[in-house]
Amino acid sequence: MSTVSIRWRGGALAFASAHGDVVRVAPRPLDASCWDPEELLAAASAASFVLAVVDEAEQRDVPLLDAVAKAATRAGGVHIDASFETLPGFEPALRDLAQAHAKQPLGTPADVRVRVHTAEATATRRATASLV
Repeated sequence: MSTVSIRWRGGALAFASAHGDVVRVAPRPLDASCWDPEELLAAASAASFVLAVVDEAEQRDVPLLDAVAKAATRAGGVHIDASFETLPGFEPALRDLAQAHAKQPLGTPADVRVRVHTAEATATRRATASLV
């Protein structure tokens, strides 16, 4: 279990910290280095989802070449649009496990909706992946 602390000492900024890292938080972004709470919620939800899929894909020996998620807060909830890329022949297994995770709670009290896309890598991408 992780612990995050929030410190506010007046003004528009609060500081969130975990593991020694500090993030500036404000009710609305003040500049590029400042996050608002909804952005943090969206980022945490998307990261939780993607990393759960990555972990299970690894456990099931489903090769995963790329994972990208975009998240946004809408109407009190988080909407995640995630794309995963795998090798030919593994796309159905990857799609099934990603969609199963999309139906599970992500450890957040907010309403979280996930849309999953999966694709097989192109021949060029497969060649590049085999070099890594």
